[in-house]
Amino acid sequence: MHLSRRSFLRAAGATAAVTAVPSLAACSDGGKPGAVPTGAAVPWPAYVPAKGPAPDLPGTPQSQAGYTAYPSSVASTGQPAPGDGSTVRAWVISYGAPPKPAASNQFWQAINKALNINLELTIVPNADYPAKVQTLVAGNELPDLICVFSGYGLPRDTQFLPAQCADLSEYLSGDAVKTYPNLANIPTYAWQGMGRIGGHLYGVPIERSPSPSTLFINDNALTAAGYTGAWSRDQFTTVAKALSGNRKYALGGSTDTQLLYNFHAAAHGAPNTWRLDGGKFVSTFETPEFKAAVGYMRDLWQAGVYHPDSVTISTANIQTQFFAQSVAAIFGNIGSAAPMITGVNGAFDVNLAQLYTGAGGTPAAWGGGGLFGYTAMKKAAPDRIKMLLRVLDFLASPFGTKEYELFHYGVEGAHFTRSSTGAPTPTPLWTGGENAVTLPVKYLSDAPGVLYFPGLPAEKLTRLFDWQRTAVKNVTFDPTRGMKSATQASQGLTIYKLITDGLIGVVTGRTPLSAWDETVKNWKRSGGDTIAGEYAQYAAANN
Repeated sequence: MHLSRRSFLRAAGATAAVTAVPSLAACSDGGKPGAVPTGAAVPWPAYVPAKGPAPDLPGTPQSQAGYTAYPSSVASTGQPAPGDGSTVRAWVISYGAPPKPAASNQFWQAINKALNINLELTIVPNADYPAKVQTLVAGNELPDLICVFSGYGLPRDTQFLPAQCADLSEYLSGDAVKTYPNLANIPTYAWQGMGRIGGHLYGVPIERSPSPSTLFINDNALTAAGYTGAWSRDQFTTVAKALSGNRKYALGGSTDTQLLYNFHAAAHGAPNTWRLDGGKFVSTFETPEFKAAVGYMRDLWQAGVYHPDSVTISTANIQTQFFAQSVAAIFGNIGSAAPMITGVNGAFDVNLAQLYTGAGGTPAAWGGGGLFGYTAMKKAAPDRIKMLLRVLDFLASPFGTKEYELFHYGVEGAHFTRSSTGAPTPTPLWTGGENAVTLPVKYLSDAPGVLYFPGLPAEKLTRLFDWQRTAVKNVTFDPTRGMKSATQASQGLTIYKLITDGLIGVVTGRTPLSAWDETVKNWKRSGGDTIAGEYAQYAAANN
């Protein structure tokens, strides 16, 4: 696993539906561009935490609980198989190679048996998702379950979902969700991150930690250069310069992470994507704090601390440079920490950086949206909807259960064995391709995350937990998370490219810092102001 374009797009608030699909005949708003259906908002689903093994490191509402060891006792939830033996067709994003067919895939067969359905998957590679999702919503036939990745979203979702997908409000809002105890275990912030349309619920979120993104750092190299875990902007500059030279660089950007701008913007006190000011939404791009961050990034580039390919290299390749110690810091988040730590094979210690201070504004880490995405359902009879909800509920069985173990580690004896401490240890069948990456049912429904990584030493897990606990003390969230904007859905990425092109031009010295103001004005004229207005309209109608 590595950081990909999805993390960056989510942080940037962009969606990759680059062109609009034809208007749907049954649109709830009559197809009026930019309109959002309105209605009385149903309550968010009740939050009822699952009972399970007590964590070694208790979490908070904004940070995950940690387990330094695998639970000594893993029991079944006791829930019966949720399905009715029918075929369930699902459309899901993927970040891995295609799986073996179900007929020769023990993992797939075990999932079908546990769920008591015949799960037929249309697996869409991440790179193909933007084009494929437009084809899906423009077509005449939908699968039963649709994985909507939050980084890309659905084109014209405020029209498509009410017209074509099931309103799940009566099944999930308020105490109704308690019929599905594992869905009730999903924290409220994930439902809020998914949002409502016309005040109603049209999906089940796949929770992710709202912990902020940051920098993965080579702790040994940074410590030798003077890093102590807390630093001012001047100290950041000193350390970065000390680590750069002789074809080594302090910072490694990529085509996904755009020169690590959200780390620097957060350190300068820029708002997380948007700022709500008296009912008006103001983009982070038009704030003086963000412009100050751009100016500082320009200074860093001129000082030679960025890898020179930081605007053209892929995330995978800059990660390779990090492993090879050619760069000392790259963009990251806690969700991808374990593979980063193990990926260096002990060559150095990987840590997560806190924001620097003294940049003029108050540093405020940018929290995440609280979800990977959500799963919508095509309209169907109530009994069918209830069965599909039971399937999603079963897939969301919590950590410390036999069901969770199956969906995340496979079949014991075939896909994993147990270490001396009881931790799942993958077999060659799992590492060879029959696993939860190639068969991504976790992107249909999943348990809320915890900090536990098989094989990761306790002290490294504790370090991640300690970083998270500190980082969330001063965290801000995008005030538009969960809100809907038709212009953002149809044109967001197109006009966002104006920002990234302008940012790269200024930071790399191709244009002066003063050119940033015109970049922002162009973005606002091209749709940014419309998006802000639609968010304000949504907020007024749904709060």
